[in-house]
Amino acid sequence: MKSRTVNDNGKIFVDLGAYDGDSIRLAQRHFGRFAEIHAFEPLPGPQQRMAREFGGSKRFHLVGAAAGVENSTARIFLGNQYGEIASSLFKGNRQCCDSEFVDIKVIDFPEYFKSKCSPRREKIVLKLNIEGGEYDILKVMADRNLLQSIDILFVDWHWSLIGLTEESHRDLVRRLRRHGFRLSGTKLDELSNALKYNAISLAVRKTFAFHYQGARLFLRNHAPAIFRILRRMKSILCSGKQ
Repeated sequence: MKSRTVNDNGKIFVDLGAYDGDSIRLAQRHFGRFAEIHAFEPLPGPQQRMAREFGGSKRFHLVGAAAGVENSTARIFLGNQYGEIASSLFKGNRQCCDSEFVDIKVIDFPEYFKSKCSPRREKIVLKLNIEGGEYDILKVMADRNLLQSIDILFVDWHWSLIGLTEESHRDLVRRLRRHGFRLSGTKLDELSNALKYNAISLAVRKTFAFHYQGARLFLRNHAPAIFRILRRMKSILCSGKQ
Protein backbone atom coordinates (compact mmCIF):
# COMPACT_ATOMS: atom_id res chain seq x y z
CA MET A 1 0.00 0.00 0.00
CA LYS A 2 1.09 3.57 -0.68
CA SER A 3 2.19 5.61 2.31
CA ARG A 4 3.72 9.06 1.88
CA THR A 5 3.22 12.68 2.87
CA VAL A 6 1.40 14.60 0.12
CA ASN A 7 1.29 18.35 -0.42
CA ASP A 8 -2.38 18.96 -1.26
CA ASN A 9 -1.58 22.38 -2.75
CA GLY A 10 -0.09 20.93 -5.92
CA LYS A 11 -0.68 18.12 -8.41
CA ILE A 12 1.44 16.61 -11.15
CA PHE A 13 -0.08 14.99 -14.24
CA VAL A 14 2.07 12.48 -16.12
CA ASP A 15 0.58 11.53 -19.48
CA LEU A 16 2.04 8.57 -21.40
CA GLY A 17 0.61 8.53 -24.89
CA ALA A 18 -0.47 12.16 -24.69
CA TYR A 19 -1.42 12.42 -28.39
CA ASP A 20 -2.50 16.06 -28.92
CA GLY A 21 -3.33 16.83 -25.29
CA ASP A 22 -6.89 15.47 -25.16
CA SER A 23 -6.25 13.74 -21.82
CA ILE A 24 -4.55 16.84 -20.43
CA ARG A 25 -7.63 18.92 -21.18
CA LEU A 26 -9.90 16.29 -19.62
CA ALA A 27 -7.73 15.90 -16.52
CA GLN A 28 -7.56 19.68 -15.99
CA ARG A 29 -11.33 19.95 -16.18
CA HIS A 30 -11.67 17.26 -13.52
CA PHE A 31 -8.70 17.90 -11.20
CA GLY A 32 -8.12 21.61 -11.75
CA ARG A 33 -4.76 23.28 -12.33
CA PHE A 34 -1.65 21.09 -12.24
CA ALA A 35 1.65 22.34 -10.84
CA GLU A 36 3.39 20.38 -13.61
CA ILE A 37 2.41 18.35 -16.66
CA HIS A 38 4.77 15.79 -18.22
CA ALA A 39 3.52 14.66 -21.63
CA PHE A 40 5.14 11.79 -23.56
CA GLU A 41 4.33 11.73 -27.27
CA PRO A 42 6.66 10.31 -29.94
CA LEU A 43 4.97 11.52 -33.16
CA PRO A 44 5.79 15.00 -34.56
CA GLY A 45 2.26 16.04 -35.57
CA PRO A 46 0.67 15.66 -32.13
CA GLN A 47 3.80 17.14 -30.53
CA GLN A 48 3.42 20.32 -32.58
CA ARG A 49 -0.28 20.66 -31.75
CA MET A 50 0.43 20.24 -28.02
CA ALA A 51 3.30 22.71 -28.18
CA ARG A 52 1.02 25.33 -29.74
CA GLU A 53 -1.63 24.86 -27.06
CA PHE A 54 0.43 24.28 -23.90
CA GLY A 55 3.97 25.28 -24.80
CA GLY A 56 3.68 28.78 -23.40
CA SER A 57 3.44 27.47 -19.86
CA LYS A 58 6.50 26.72 -17.74
CA ARG A 59 4.43 24.01 -16.06
CA PHE A 60 4.27 22.00 -19.30
CA HIS A 61 7.07 19.54 -20.13
CA LEU A 62 6.80 17.89 -23.54
CA VAL A 63 8.90 14.74 -23.96
CA GLY A 64 9.18 13.96 -27.66
CA ALA A 65 9.64 10.23 -27.21
CA ALA A 66 7.79 7.04 -26.41
CA ALA A 67 7.79 5.74 -22.86
CA GLY A 68 9.58 2.43 -22.37
CA VAL A 69 11.78 0.62 -19.87
CA GLU A 70 15.15 1.50 -21.44
CA ASN A 71 16.69 4.28 -23.51
CA SER A 72 16.73 3.25 -27.16
CA THR A 73 15.35 3.87 -30.62
CA ALA A 74 12.52 1.82 -32.05
CA ARG A 75 9.96 1.58 -34.79
CA ILE A 76 6.44 2.73 -34.00
CA PHE A 77 3.77 1.13 -36.18
CA LEU A 78 1.02 3.50 -37.24
CA GLY A 79 -2.66 2.90 -36.63
CA ASN A 80 -4.66 1.23 -39.42
CA GLN A 81 -7.48 3.77 -39.52
CA TYR A 82 -6.17 6.92 -37.90
CA GLY A 83 -2.41 7.03 -38.52
CA GLU A 84 -1.27 8.95 -35.45
CA ILE A 85 -3.94 7.46 -33.17
CA ALA A 86 -3.42 3.95 -31.76
CA SER A 87 0.20 3.73 -32.95
CA SER A 88 2.18 1.04 -31.15
CA LEU A 89 5.72 -0.19 -30.57
CA PHE A 90 4.40 -3.74 -30.89
CA LYS A 91 4.57 -5.28 -34.35
CA GLY A 92 1.47 -7.35 -34.88
CA ASN A 93 -0.78 -5.06 -32.85
CA ARG A 94 -4.15 -5.60 -34.54
CA GLN A 95 -4.88 -1.86 -34.61
CA CYS A 96 -1.70 -1.08 -36.56
CA CYS A 97 -0.26 -1.62 -40.01
CA ASP A 98 3.08 -3.46 -39.89
CA SER A 99 4.22 -1.87 -43.15
CA GLU A 100 3.62 1.71 -41.95
CA PHE A 101 6.14 2.85 -39.34
CA VAL A 102 8.55 5.57 -38.30
CA ASP A 103 11.71 5.44 -36.19
CA ILE A 104 11.40 7.16 -32.84
CA LYS A 105 13.23 7.73 -29.58
CA VAL A 106 12.31 5.68 -26.51
CA ILE A 107 13.03 6.89 -22.98
CA ASP A 108 13.39 4.77 -19.84
CA PHE A 109 10.23 6.03 -18.17
CA PRO A 110 10.74 4.45 -14.72
CA GLU A 111 14.12 6.19 -14.52
CA TYR A 112 12.62 9.47 -15.77
CA PHE A 113 9.85 9.21 -13.20
CA LYS A 114 12.33 8.43 -10.43
CA SER A 115 14.41 11.53 -11.18
CA LYS A 116 11.67 14.03 -12.14
CA CYS A 117 8.57 13.04 -10.18
CA SER A 118 9.10 10.45 -7.46
CA PRO A 119 11.00 12.71 -4.97
CA ARG A 120 8.22 15.30 -5.15
CA ARG A 121 5.46 15.71 -2.58
CA GLU A 122 2.69 16.89 -4.87
CA LYS A 123 -0.14 14.50 -5.67
CA ILE A 124 0.82 12.52 -8.78
CA VAL A 125 -1.72 11.39 -11.38
CA LEU A 126 -0.36 8.92 -13.96
CA LYS A 127 -2.22 7.97 -17.14
CA LEU A 128 -1.03 5.32 -19.62
CA ASN A 129 -2.46 4.82 -23.10
CA ILE A 130 0.49 3.31 -24.93
CA GLU A 131 -1.01 0.42 -26.89
CA GLY A 132 0.51 -2.47 -24.93
CA GLY A 133 3.56 -0.81 -23.40
CA GLU A 134 1.71 -0.38 -20.10
CA TYR A 135 2.58 -3.91 -18.95
CA ASP A 136 6.39 -3.64 -19.05
CA ILE A 137 6.37 -0.14 -17.55
CA LEU A 138 4.06 -0.94 -14.63
CA LYS A 139 5.90 -4.18 -13.84
CA VAL A 140 9.27 -2.40 -13.74
CA MET A 141 7.86 0.44 -11.64
CA ALA A 142 6.52 -2.14 -9.18
CA ASP A 143 9.90 -3.90 -9.11
CA ARG A 144 11.68 -0.58 -8.45
CA ASN A 145 9.23 0.44 -5.68
CA LEU A 146 8.05 3.50 -7.62
CA LEU A 147 4.31 2.84 -7.46
CA GLN A 148 4.04 4.21 -3.92
CA SER A 149 4.76 7.68 -5.35
CA ILE A 150 1.64 7.55 -7.54
CA ASP A 151 -1.67 8.64 -6.04
CA ILE A 152 -4.07 8.09 -8.93
CA LEU A 153 -3.57 5.68 -11.84
CA PHE A 154 -5.49 5.49 -15.12
CA VAL A 155 -4.68 2.72 -17.62
CA ASP A 156 -5.95 1.85 -21.10
CA TRP A 157 -5.47 -1.93 -21.30
CA HIS A 158 -4.36 -3.57 -24.57
CA TRP A 159 -3.49 -7.15 -23.61
CA SER A 160 -5.72 -8.66 -26.30
CA LEU A 161 -4.10 -6.56 -29.06
CA ILE A 162 -0.50 -7.57 -28.37
CA GLY A 163 -0.89 -11.31 -27.81
CA LEU A 164 -0.66 -11.21 -24.02
CA THR A 165 -2.62 -13.89 -22.19
CA GLU A 166 -5.58 -12.81 -20.10
CA GLU A 167 -4.04 -14.48 -17.05
CA SER A 168 -0.86 -12.39 -17.42
CA HIS A 169 -3.05 -9.30 -17.68
CA ARG A 170 -4.99 -10.29 -14.56
CA ASP A 171 -1.77 -10.99 -12.66
CA LEU A 172 -0.62 -7.40 -13.19
CA VAL A 173 -4.04 -5.98 -12.27
CA ARG A 174 -4.00 -7.99 -9.01
CA ARG A 175 -0.47 -6.79 -8.27
CA LEU A 176 -1.52 -3.17 -8.78
CA ARG A 177 -4.54 -3.66 -6.53
CA ARG A 178 -2.22 -4.86 -3.77
CA HIS A 179 -0.47 -1.50 -4.11
CA GLY A 180 -3.76 0.24 -3.37
CA PHE A 181 -5.02 1.08 -6.86
CA ARG A 182 -8.72 0.51 -7.45
CA LEU A 183 -8.57 -0.99 -10.93
CA SER A 184 -11.08 -3.14 -12.77
CA GLY A 185 -8.77 -4.46 -15.49
CA THR A 186 -11.33 -3.28 -18.07
CA LYS A 187 -12.12 -0.10 -19.99
CA LEU A 188 -13.43 1.42 -16.74
CA ASP A 189 -9.78 2.14 -15.89
CA GLU A 190 -9.37 4.47 -18.89
CA LEU A 191 -9.24 8.15 -17.99
CA SER A 192 -12.47 9.26 -19.68
CA ASN A 193 -14.47 6.21 -18.57
CA ALA A 194 -13.13 6.31 -15.01
CA LEU A 195 -14.01 9.98 -14.57
CA LYS A 196 -17.45 9.39 -16.09
CA TYR A 197 -18.04 6.39 -13.80
CA ASN A 198 -16.87 8.33 -10.74
CA ALA A 199 -19.17 11.23 -11.65
CA ILE A 200 -22.17 8.90 -11.97
CA SER A 201 -21.25 7.11 -8.74
CA LEU A 202 -20.94 10.44 -6.91
CA ALA A 203 -24.33 11.57 -8.26
CA VAL A 204 -25.94 8.34 -7.06
CA ARG A 205 -24.36 8.67 -3.62
CA LYS A 206 -25.48 12.32 -3.34
CA THR A 207 -29.02 11.41 -4.41
CA PHE A 208 -29.17 8.60 -1.86
CA ALA A 209 -27.79 10.88 0.87
CA PHE A 210 -30.35 13.58 0.01
CA HIS A 211 -33.30 11.20 0.26
CA TYR A 212 -31.90 9.51 3.36
CA GLN A 213 -31.49 12.85 5.14
CA GLY A 214 -34.97 13.86 4.01
CA ALA A 215 -36.47 10.66 5.42
CA ARG A 216 -34.65 11.18 8.73
CA LEU A 217 -35.87 14.78 8.97
CA PHE A 218 -39.45 13.72 8.22
CA LEU A 219 -39.40 11.00 10.88
CA ARG A 220 -37.82 13.31 13.44
CA ASN A 221 -40.47 15.99 12.89
CA HIS A 222 -43.49 13.70 12.63
CA ALA A 223 -42.60 10.68 14.76
CA PRO A 224 -44.83 11.66 17.75
CA ALA A 225 -47.85 12.08 15.49
CA ILE A 226 -47.11 8.82 13.67
CA PHE A 227 -46.81 6.92 16.94
CA ARG A 228 -50.10 8.44 18.18
CA ILE A 229 -51.84 7.30 15.02
CA LEU A 230 -50.34 3.81 15.33
CA ARG A 231 -51.41 3.53 18.98
CA ARG A 232 -54.93 4.71 18.06
CA MET A 233 -55.12 2.14 15.26
CA LYS A 234 -53.94 -0.59 17.62
CA SER A 235 -56.54 0.48 20.14
CA ILE A 236 -59.29 0.34 17.54
CA LEU A 237 -58.21 -3.08 16.29
CA CYS A 238 -58.00 -4.47 19.83
CA SER A 239 -61.45 -3.12 20.73
CA GLY A 240 -62.88 -4.65 17.59
CA LYS A 241 -61.69 -8.10 18.59
CA GLN A 242 -63.49 -7.97 21.95
